[in-house]
Amino acid sequence: MKNYAELIVKGSLFVFLMYAIGTASGYILRIYLAKNLSLEDFGLFYALLAFSGIFILFRDLGLSSAMVKYIAESNAKNLHKDSKTYFLTGLGIQLIIGTVIMAPIILFSNQIAVAYFKTPAASLPLIIVAATYIISIFFSIQYLFQGLGKIKHYSLIEPMRNVLTLFFALALVSLGVLGVALSYLFAAVLSLAIAYLALIKIFPLFTLKAQISFDKTKKLLIFSLPVFLAATAGTILGYTDTILITYFRSLTEVGLYNAAMPTSQLLWIVASPITIVLLPVSAELWAKKERQLLSKIVQTSLKLSFLAIIPLIIVFVSFPEIFLRLFFGEAYVAASTAMQILAINAAFFTLFAISSTVLLGIGKTKINVIVYSSAALLNLAGNILLVPSFGIAGAAFSTTASYLAGSVLSLYYLEKNLLVRMPLDSIFKAVFCGLGALLIVFALKQVLNIGPWIELLFSAVIGSLFYAFFIFFFRAVGKEDVKMLERIKVRVPKGLSYILNKLAK
Repeated sequence: MKNYAELIVKGSLFVFLMYAIGTASGYILRIYLAKNLSLEDFGLFYALLAFSGIFILFRDLGLSSAMVKYIAESNAKNLHKDSKTYFLTGLGIQLIIGTVIMAPIILFSNQIAVAYFKTPAASLPLIIVAATYIISIFFSIQYLFQGLGKIKHYSLIEPMRNVLTLFFALALVSLGVLGVALSYLFAAVLSLAIAYLALIKIFPLFTLKAQISFDKTKKLLIFSLPVFLAATAGTILGYTDTILITYFRSLTEVGLYNAAMPTSQLLWIVASPITIVLLPVSAELWAKKERQLLSKIVQTSLKLSFLAIIPLIIVFVSFPEIFLRLFFGEAYVAASTAMQILAINAAFFTLFAISSTVLLGIGKTKINVIVYSSAALLNLAGNILLVPSFGIAGAAFSTTASYLAGSVLSLYYLEKNLLVRMPLDSIFKAVFCGLGALLIVFALKQVLNIGPWIELLFSAVIGSLFYAFFIFFFRAVGKEDVKMLERIKVRVPKGLSYILNKLAK
């Protein structure tokens, strides 16, 4: 019998590593641009990305998830022609829709630049971003890799693209926003060429004969519809802030927000790799009707992920100005409050990401639509109400409230459908312990008079030690959690293992 706990952890390891490289390179790129562009140009470029990004959902239509599902099924039966058919069908539909969407944007780029971005300088970069959008449709190759079970190939594409974008940006940033847009375009073309060269070595894409099938097209579209609706809500949830800050406020504030937001999203690295592996595992266990085992895995994943994210949140909430000043510059310290709020949001994102992924894995796509739509509508309403008066702090608060609502809803539906007992007791204890550790860190900040990075390091270590002490003192971790570490073959020293078992409930 498979050791699913071990599978999740070890399967997540490579994905985690690639995710970390991709996130780090993307973040370094953002830092580099912040230091080499004016604050207004920095805001303009990310406003351009957000504007084009909102249309991704209409291009995808949920087809990416459908392609993975049916390619995987065909591959398991050695029906490679069908795998190619599903891939080409999904790619063709996305290419047609993407071109139809981007063509008017390219044609009317001058008018859009003046009316929405409030500067004619946005016109040519907007055309390049739109062209990159169309070319990026061919990144559907990722879903072919995923469906074929080539997770390493799948995981390599995004970090490769980010690293190449950074490389080109180093050479072209002197051209301003135009140079950055060209960097994204060149990186997309080169990384696609490398990806397709890798594909033909493992899959006979160009030699297999495959025919477009009405039945297969129908299957793709039927499965993708509820996924598309959830993705639509998710995209609105992700891009509403930047779009409405651009509309109601200024490009300067867009720039500030796009320093605070990705910095806080570094904390998402705890949950994101887990969800990639948890999706197929939950689908398999659900199909095998092993509900009790799935419930235990979900419960432990939620608990340990939430416990792990709290000390990281404490550091980001306590020292936002240090990160922003070092990485982006003094002008970006004004985004500190927004970053603190968004750092707190990482806790809700962790619960939301894991629970909504499992709902998708057990086939509850309609429920995911409800959850995502509710969160997106709340975020939209919150931004409309708060951004005009409170700017980026209002946008951050709206996003956090939306993810809180989404996590509550998804956990409720997960408990209702999977009959899993949510680890609410441990979650509340973790919050309480985190608040205690946070007070200690803030007290240390008041009395310490040393360099900012030494202060951060010292406070983080002391705060984490108190957090760990509080966790075990209040029995937030049980012996079953320690045993789970042993089952997934995490090497815990014998002395530490003995202490953990003694302290655990």
